[in-house]
Amino acid sequence: MPWWSWVIIWAALALALLAMLAFMAFRLFRKGIALLDELGILASKMELLESEADELGLQREQLAILAGTRYTRERRARVRASAMERRAARHDARIARAKALTKVDASSREWFKAR
Repeated sequence: MPWWSWVIIWAALALALLAMLAFMAFRLFRKGIALLDELGILASKMELLESEADELGLQREQLAILAGTRYTRERRARVRASAMERRAARHDARIARAKALTKVDASSREWFKAR
């Protein structure tokens, strides 16, 4: 193969690489523009939600790192207490169901039917 054929091959490869990079950059640019549009929509929705929350008087929970340790411990204790109450209620319901299932009066049952 003559030397100029290698130059043509490498030039074609370099042009193909540049074309691919330009295409990928264009796709990335379009995706970035679409992302900015979606972020604008999200910002408008968040603004609407914050205004509704302000009208309703809802308060955000304070971040634990910004709140004091006492407040954070009290909040965590409340969460744990409510979880324990829910767990105890489920346990009591299971126990009541188990007792209802095991307390069957055998004398009131009709075991065999005469045909």
